[in-house]
Amino acid sequence: VPTHKKSGAPTGVGSSLLFPWICWNIWKTRNQLIFNKRVFSPEDTISKSIRDTIEWNSAQTTPSKHPGQSNRFSSTSLRIRADTITCNTDAAWRQETGEAGLGWIFKNPLLNFRKTGSATRSVTRSPLSAEGLAMLAAISNAKALQLDNIRFLSDSQLLIKSLTSQIQLKELHGIVFDIKHLSSSFSQISFGFVSRKENCE
Repeated sequence: VPTHKKSGAPTGVGSSLLFPWICWNIWKTRNQLIFNKRVFSPEDTISKSIRDTIEWNSAQTTPSKHPGQSNRFSSTSLRIRADTITCNTDAAWRQETGEAGLGWIFKNPLLNFRKTGSATRSVTRSPLSAEGLAMLAAISNAKALQLDNIRFLSDSQLLIKSLTSQIQLKELHGIVFDIKHLSSSFSQISFGFVSRKENCE
């Protein structure tokens, strides 16, 4: 990815904050090419990374609309602490073969922390199952990394609603059970929805 011209970068977006988002979007662009044959230009990747950085910075200072909520599996969360690690998860699914590519990234630019992970599954029943498996793999990785305060984000509304007990889906029952079981290993954990535009282009 070519270096973005300084004159085009918005005020308040430092390179240390922008770098993790660039890496994240490069990885997602690669997945889109491999699994969906979609091509994005370096300029698109840089622009998306800048938007993500600005939105992330804004989110860190936005109070929760539900300050009294204590449900650890809530789709909303208490005010995000400075040491909270954010994890975006995503999946790409091939209908012809059932193959799924799973990916996730842990990040906290303020702590200069970033780690990525990926996996593949040869047989997956549906795109929804693939999204659930991506979340499960990310949580397993977070436990292995001994992360303790983390917020997981996905662009699958059905998955997030299942995790926050708003709905129950037979298709996700086993996956959600495993996710909630692993969640007990963390002192602070929450799940949230982000739009596909925010999570992937």
